[in-house]
Amino acid sequence: MALPPHEVLQLPQRDLEVMLLPRLVGRAFHVTTNAALSSIERDGEIRPSTSGVYPFQYPQSGQSFFRLRGCASVFDLRRVPNGQIEQSLWKYYFLNPFDGNQPCFLTLSSRAASRLEPWTAWEQKRDYSQMVIPYVEAGHLGPISVGDIDRVLLVTVIPMPPDLTTLQGICRLNRDIVR
Repeated sequence: MALPPHEVLQLPQRDLEVMLLPRLVGRAFHVTTNAALSSIERDGEIRPSTSGVYPFQYPQSGQSFFRLRGCASVFDLRRVPNGQIEQSLWKYYFLNPFDGNQPCFLTLSSRAASRLEPWTAWEQKRDYSQMVIPYVEAGHLGPISVGDIDRVLLVTVIPMPPDLTTLQGICRLNRDIVR
């Protein structure tokens, strides 16, 4: 089974929360890189990183609650309380989490989304040494078949140029260091 056709977007970084986030709210999705997307297409599934086969994006990934439970990590924005998406973006900017500015979003079918384990499982287990992003992170026990992917969004993020004030501050700092 193959992934659905890819929708390609080019968005300025400053517009991600206005132009990309509305496409994701109300849905559950896996976010990945272009390289990993090729692997998912080849393998026919999103595989959990239970053995650490996939490189960690961040040091705390080794303590991910859902990874340690054998789950593929997803974001579930179907029923998030008001204000919690914005708070979660401060904790982990899932709209553009990787170097390279090319995140890929794989939206889950309602069938796959119905099998998700919510973040509250971490809260109930009370293992606070493990990491979870409250309100938005969920886990899918075992792999997710590409047949359970409804939409693929390939996003190229156009970085924001530094503003003049920031550049002037850097120049002043460098000038002061040289003196």
